Amino acid sequence: MENLARFLSTTLKQLRQQRGWSLSR
Repeated sequence: MENLARFLSTTLKQLRQQRGWSLSR
């Protein structure tokens, strides 16, 4: 279960970064 939570956290972080980059550009 801990692995899943970590995976989700990383995915959300990546999506947030991509969104921020897109918006910034």
